[in-house]
Amino acid sequence: MRVITTDNNINHPCKDLCGLSQDHPAVSLARLLSGKPAHAFLRDNDYLVFPPENTVGIKDDDTILTLTPNQTILTGNITGFIGDGNTSISIRSRFANDGEDYFLHYMLMRVLELNMLKPEHSFSQDDTLDFLCYLFPKYLKRAFAQGIFRTFRRISHNDTSIRGSLDVPRHIRENLPFRGTVAYSTRSRVEDNSLTQLIRHTIEHIASHPFTAPIFASDRETAEAVAAIRDATPSYSRASLTRILKDNARGFSHPYYTAYIPLQKLCRMILHHQGLRYDDGDGRVHGILFDSARLWEEYLARVLAPIGIVHPDNCAGTGGVHIYSHVRNHGETDFIRRDSGIRFPDFHSDGAVFDAKYKHLPNSIAERDDTHQMLSYMYIMRRANGMIIHPTASSCASTLTERLVHGYGGRLGVFSFHIPQNVSCFAEFIAKIKTSEKQLLEKVAEYSKIN
Repeated sequence: MRVITTDNNINHPCKDLCGLSQDHPAVSLARLLSGKPAHAFLRDNDYLVFPPENTVGIKDDDTILTLTPNQTILTGNITGFIGDGNTSISIRSRFANDGEDYFLHYMLMRVLELNMLKPEHSFSQDDTLDFLCYLFPKYLKRAFAQGIFRTFRRISHNDTSIRGSLDVPRHIRENLPFRGTVAYSTRSRVEDNSLTQLIRHTIEHIASHPFTAPIFASDRETAEAVAAIRDATPSYSRASLTRILKDNARGFSHPYYTAYIPLQKLCRMILHHQGLRYDDGDGRVHGILFDSARLWEEYLARVLAPIGIVHPDNCAGTGGVHIYSHVRNHGETDFIRRDSGIRFPDFHSDGAVFDAKYKHLPNSIAERDDTHQMLSYMYIMRRANGMIIHPTASSCASTLTERLVHGYGGRLGVFSFHIPQNVSCFAEFIAKIKTSEKQLLEKVAEYSKIN
């Protein structure tokens, strides 16, 4: 059974489980997820999270979903797909259109810098697999930056250049009567191993489908990584897939090749053909989760980059703003405040501060805490203007501007970014959202002017 709902569905909770028995697999899966901190499942189960720098985006108390007493499902900012055997729960963006989640597809392509999809193409029936393939180049490049994965393997030899351990039983079996060679074995680090073979099988699987094959030509780094994996796996054979999946059935740990750990998990998900609705017998729940709030922020960063808007990186800890002095007087001695009250506005320019909010803002009215946050940023950074940017399904993009008549003055606005609805195809969606992006750029440029 596949349960489908959307994020932030408090106004339209999912009722697919209403009336089902308590021991129904879908109800059991929802109960397992309900109210539990997302990080507990990320630690104990087989999940992928995007963006991978989720320690800032997905908070300790963020939950995947909540199952109410009457068995309706409530969701928050987390979207994704959770599978347990033949049962799965799919949380799409609340802007999904007649079953087609064009908005999530589009955001992922912009954030991942994929130019592989022609607008006239349609998505596969299980878009989970599409999303997994979109992620593959990014995870591959991260792993490839650490070099080709190498592991020790014992290799058998039978020649005259003895440089390892003698293999007496094999020597007797193969070299009697004596013919001048000696059987021995060496332990060497090799690139052609079960993990690189798993990656190779994934590459060939993606390359075999016309829809996903172009992702390998998206950029030079991806093409180089793919070529290196192919060169490193001369023993590749399509017939060995079952054995390779068995060899990689469990994860691994390594002090250096850390980026290969999530890549291995992603490859296994792709190669099981049924998206995340597979059961490899480990008793864990499998899935891929998207931090929609962080994804929305990263998408806006791509949109605003051409006009020079600064996007501090709170995951890397760069570009933040200190609200205290580094050294302050504490009694008779100087007290060093190391973090200096560092804060990370989402975006800023010389004339304004901008904040991305992936939430409902009825009538474009900012919530109390969001208003206080923006006023704080404007004061600390000495910016006359501030603007909150949030997505909306309303008919068109709009801006509500409030003038600050007290204090230092200025303007505080809310820009409602229109997400196209009722479109017939992805090409139409792209054309319409480009209009929204243009309107946003114009409004951001206006707010960025120094008065």
